[in-house]
Amino acid sequence: MSWLKRGYDELEKKDKEMEDRRSNTAYRFWIPSGNTTKIIFVDDNPPIIGEHQLKINGDWKNWHTCPASIDSKDECGYCKAGDRPYSAAFYTIIDMTEWTDKKGVKHANEKKLFVAKQKTWNKLKMKSRKYKQKEENGLVYVCFDVSRSSSDASSVGDDFEFVKRYTEQELKAIATKGDITPFDYEKILKPKGKEDVMRTLAKTDMGNDDTDDYQDEEDIKF
Repeated sequence: MSWLKRGYDELEKKDKEMEDRRSNTAYRFWIPSGNTTKIIFVDDNPPIIGEHQLKINGDWKNWHTCPASIDSKDECGYCKAGDRPYSAAFYTIIDMTEWTDKKGVKHANEKKLFVAKQKTWNKLKMKSRKYKQKEENGLVYVCFDVSRSSSDASSVGDDFEFVKRYTEQELKAIATKGDITPFDYEKILKPKGKEDVMRTLAKTDMGNDDTDDYQDEEDIKF
């Protein structure tokens, strides 16, 4: 049988694969050191999992769910290879930052993944409890001015100042394509299979002489 695939059915299959890949892509929010921007939380009560951050071709921006953090019976190839996971909470936000891409197209109010490690999620947990005491819906639709005080601060910011709470209708009106549906965390955070893990590990810089320059996700200088 030839490896060459022909026909429109095959094209439709590839289109579906590309569409699925795009729908499962979640861009992570980060803020440059010394900057302030506005974000709006779409959901609350975040899933918390163990995550690995791997260095590939000198780039630390590679994140993978730790299978063992979900089911202790599962063996984690990353852990076995010596990489240590950290715990992270995941939220869906609307990033109100305005920016222009290389084609001159302006962007703003885009849906992004907000990843909070323990120090940050504790701050958000306290705010959520405070709002719920007022019979409000936690962080849902709350807008914050978020600031990152220094390059040593969390990449998602270390100061959150309440601005306002949007209604669902108001948020849909400003969000890109009106999309305020939380990410499907079960899809985007699904652990990779053993073969994919082995392929990923083969690409990493683990074991090289420069692995002692590991950076915690919150400390990355984007």
